[in-house]
Amino acid sequence: DILAGEPMCPGSSLTDVRSGRFLTFSKLVRRAIAGRIAHADVVRECDAQIARLRIALRARGSDVTHLDSHRHTHMLPIIARAVRESARAAHIDIVRRPRESPDFRNGASAFARTCALQLLATRDRCSLRTMSPAFLGAAWQGTDYRAKLAVLPRLLRAGITELMVHPGYVDDELRRLDGFTAYRETELRALADPQLRAHWASAGVRLINFAALQGSAAPHAEHFRLQ
Repeated sequence: DILAGEPMCPGSSLTDVRSGRFLTFSKLVRRAIAGRIAHADVVRECDAQIARLRIALRARGSDVTHLDSHRHTHMLPIIARAVRESARAAHIDIVRRPRESPDFRNGASAFARTCALQLLATRDRCSLRTMSPAFLGAAWQGTDYRAKLAVLPRLLRAGITELMVHPGYVDDELRRLDGFTAYRETELRALADPQLRAHWASAGVRLINFAALQGSAAPHAEHFRLQ
């Protein structure tokens, strides 16, 4: 995350010089487009965060399986190449490539966001391996989420599709860090619905995670992966 809180490597082009905290999203976007983000700063911060996360996960018997970012900031100019460099150095094979087909039915804001992500994904391919050519979910925020999940089997094409989700419980810490709150619990309820899970299974959809993709060929066509 290069948006919330304080960096592990302070004093970089990712931070506000007055507060020492990460830049806001709008400032980060403007700085990246203007070429005012230092590649080395991103690599250093990304390396440090991966190392800390890896220590925490390995203590629990797991490891880092993929990289993505809050609000897809890893897709921005300069940042995208630096994140790939950190991923390769850490032997992490998968970096999210949020390339989703724009659809006006999801609303004007979602349409514009999806178009922007399409442009960035086409300009700079962020996947280290072409493991998940399809992607869904970025345009679903604020929609009738259960209805979207109900028709999910019809939206999937052969191969692997990453479904981006944000399930969680809202507390004061989340409110402090992110404005995207209540909808997380809406997603959680839908994703945990046993009827939906049974519906997906009957349609030949199988849930897997990123760990299942590490060091192996792509699974069969009925699979999709859930973040």
